[in-house]
Amino acid sequence: MSMLKDAWDQRCDQAKQAKAKIKHQHKELDKQKDALVKRLVETPKPKVIAAL
Repeated sequence: MSMLKDAWDQRCDQAKQAKAKIKHQHKELDKQKDALVKRLVETPKPKVIAAL
């Protein structure tokens, strides 16, 4: 039974690590999105403004 529990615990740890990685990636993508939106809103280029 110990091998099964060890395998289960290992898989649980892997899932936690994957979740943390996804959360980090989500934060980074949010930062990039916010920066892009800010640049788009502040752009002086008429073609970009018209597209928005």
